[in-house]
Amino acid sequence: MTIELYSGSTPPVNYFNPLTIFFLSIAYGLPFILLRELKIRLHLTWQVIFLFPIIGIFIEGIFMQSFFNIAHEDLEALSNLGVWLDVQWPWTIYLTIMHGIYSFIYPLFIIDVVFPKYKNVTILKKKSAIASLVLITALTVLMFFDITYGVQPMYANYSLHVFGTVMCIFIIIGLVFLAGLFRHVELKKSPFLNRKRDHFKSFYVF
Repeated sequence: MTIELYSGSTPPVNYFNPLTIFFLSIAYGLPFILLRELKIRLHLTWQVIFLFPIIGIFIEGIFMQSFFNIAHEDLEALSNLGVWLDVQWPWTIYLTIMHGIYSFIYPLFIIDVVFPKYKNVTILKKKSAIASLVLITALTVLMFFDITYGVQPMYANYSLHVFGTVMCIFIIIGLVFLAGLFRHVELKKSPFLNRKRDHFKSFYVF
């Protein structure tokens, strides 16, 4: 949800509305928490690259449908640019990277720095994880009704992109599978990075 404030997509007046915070906490916060749980439970290091795109794909590809909707209000100059197979590729790549940084990497880094003793501590039990998935699914279904009936002007002439939504779901499942598949694979350390120099001590290691 930090990207909404940083990017200006949600102005501060609206962002700090209790209902907006509650909505964003579910839509952005729960997916982040679930990804953090996966990272810790699977003991991922470099494999977080597979988790990096997931929040962007979920938020923009499934939840908001901005990957496919040329009338989405945040697109501006990127609207209907680079469209192929109904996907706005410049916007899709840009938002996937931005969400990966602001909605996954930054919060992960901040939590680990502010609460270092909880760096590798999970916060969800099995029932809590299932409840989180159910809540996210319920909110997504409500969003689909919003899109279908054009409650917001940007969805007035837009129909839910079923094929794109299904493909996004399969991509997310595939990325999680790959993260688990490669969780025991260790990268060979470079001798250059192993040299004890002060300017390497500040590097943050996942």
